[in-house]
Amino acid sequence: MVRVNIPARDVAAGRSSVSNPATAVVSTALRHVRPRVVSVSLVVGAGGFVGRHLCDLLEARGDEVAVVSTQPGLSSWGGLRLLEDDPRRLESRLAGVSRLYFVGGVAHGAAVGGDGVAEVLARVNVDAPLRWLRAADRAGVERFVWLSSIKVLGDVSAAPLQPDAPYRPGDAYARSKVAAERALLGFAGQHTSLAVVRPPLVYGPGVGANFLRLLRWARGGLPLPLGRADGERCLVSIDNLCDLLARLGGSGDAGVFHVADDEAPSVAHLIARLRALLGRPARLWPLPRGLAHAGALLVGRNDLYRRLFEPLRVDTRSTRDRLGWTPPQSLDEGLQDTVTWFRTLP
Repeated sequence: MVRVNIPARDVAAGRSSVSNPATAVVSTALRHVRPRVVSVSLVVGAGGFVGRHLCDLLEARGDEVAVVSTQPGLSSWGGLRLLEDDPRRLESRLAGVSRLYFVGGVAHGAAVGGDGVAEVLARVNVDAPLRWLRAADRAGVERFVWLSSIKVLGDVSAAPLQPDAPYRPGDAYARSKVAAERALLGFAGQHTSLAVVRPPLVYGPGVGANFLRLLRWARGGLPLPLGRADGERCLVSIDNLCDLLARLGGSGDAGVFHVADDEAPSVAHLIARLRALLGRPARLWPLPRGLAHAGALLVGRNDLYRRLFEPLRVDTRSTRDRLGWTPPQSLDEGLQDTVTWFRTLP
């Protein structure tokens, strides 16, 4: 496995640099041989939860990977960073790239802060991927894989949500993803095929936000009033999501793709399993759903009630049939990996 880091000056010139002494020797011996054209996978948003795992998977499969991120932690990679919005600069950085994975963005409006939430979401979640898609098409990039969210269709559904279901965004983040989907799917490019991936809640080592909060609830051991939180809710492990993203990068199939684990647990079932993995009893007491709902309405958290108690089913048959793909990791395996990582936290 070789990590390929492409500084901005080298990408603009269509070169790649490999920090490997053995490679340097081979390069010296073959300096008079016509160089092979290198096919690069570019990951935009490589510093995030999904991006980090995707880069690791692509490298493990032997891809030559370049990265773009505003995360300071990636400076050691010597990779690209998105420093400005000039489309001409973006295009110049795509020399030699055949697959572009856009997995960056703002996941939660609350994380933005201030009064400009809608503006930031529009700039980061809508304008940025559209600029990259346009630049990719001009540069002749073959494949553009973009990470959306099942939230464009809503947070709750007892019937499995299909790719052609009507949009029902429930918050500013979901609305920004809807706007981005419409813009990207409506772009009439000449060279680049587009795949849009809609995951539900993603979990795995390094996860944050809602699933990390769930892990902390499970570790706490206190009785939780979630015994009747029995609505089945689809989720997807980071390994399964990245496996699909990588598969789509090497596929010519275009359109919208849903992804989820094989098993859809209820929140009650999920907490019981997490607590078992952490060596704790389930300790869930069956608060009547009516009382739970009334309490949530009283404190203005109906959204939390819906995510905990009501179902969210995702139809992945189209993805499986079109690609011949099945999730390689089971729910139990994904939870075990997550808990193993979680045990290392303070």
